[in-house]
Amino acid sequence: MKKSLCLLMGMSLSLGMLFANGAAENGGAAKKYPNKPITFIVNRAAGGGTDVCARAVATAIQKDLGYTTVVNNLEGGDGLIGANEALTAKPDGYTFMIVGSTEIPNLIVNFPEAKFTRNDLIPVCQVTSKSRFLALKPGSPFSDLNSFVSYAKANPGKLTIAISGGNTIYGAVLIEEALGIDLTIVNAGSGNNAFTMVLGGHVDCAELDPQYYANCVSENMTVLGDTDDRTEHVADAADTFKSKGIDIVDTTFNYILAPKGTPDEYVKAVSDMVGELYEKHGLADAIAQTGQKALYTPAEQFKDVYFAYVDKMMQLYQKINAEKKK
Repeated sequence: MKKSLCLLMGMSLSLGMLFANGAAENGGAAKKYPNKPITFIVNRAAGGGTDVCARAVATAIQKDLGYTTVVNNLEGGDGLIGANEALTAKPDGYTFMIVGSTEIPNLIVNFPEAKFTRNDLIPVCQVTSKSRFLALKPGSPFSDLNSFVSYAKANPGKLTIAISGGNTIYGAVLIEEALGIDLTIVNAGSGNNAFTMVLGGHVDCAELDPQYYANCVSENMTVLGDTDDRTEHVADAADTFKSKGIDIVDTTFNYILAPKGTPDEYVKAVSDMVGELYEKHGLADAIAQTGQKALYTPAEQFKDVYFAYVDKMMQLYQKINAEKKK
């Protein structure tokens, strides 16, 4: 009897060890997530629109939810270096990317060195919505949109426009087409660089993210219009092209991506974190202070919308490339 009891106890201990080992091998189901720092990779330099969004999210997760976060700016290669690093990272739920909406479709279409495809993307959640505005350099000879357009039509290609990256070229093309002008587009490589170039008079104008608007006003720079779809005047924001009767509407967004293979429960956990921060901890106000619109869309609702957007933008970049070759 004692021998049987000992045998049963031994079997119980062995089964207990087996289940414990199995839990550890299967991602540590018994462990609380997250139990180590979450890294958010940004593929652009510090200070740009995506970076300020990433830092607002990461700061809120750490301050209000108590989870350690890291924002890692990996710029270079017109966004390629950071995107490759983020989207080929170990899919363990501890590396994510916070990115502007046009970055990934641009890289897929225009960079053979991209180590990811459309099917390697796991959208986590939308965090912001934003437009851009067109600003003239200080001391510009143009006092308004009409004088700018008149000169540009008479002098095709003479005026230069800075953009923050190759992914935003379509915005400059949209402006050209709507105004019937031809500009020389200069890829500044980041939002900070685009602002610095137009502030220093190295280009005639720049298309900029909303957080630069206050700086442009303080430097007495003329703002020609914003690409938001509103028609009313809003304090501390540029009036829109649409309010001037010009069909230039372009709204983009920042969102969180996970590398392919990241477990669904971790994707949902991060999406839920952002949702909680929006609902209870003032993340919406922090986003609004960056000049962007606070707009949270959870993973289950965001997925189909995101992939439809990626497909549309890939087609647009392919069209722009085809036009260049003519």
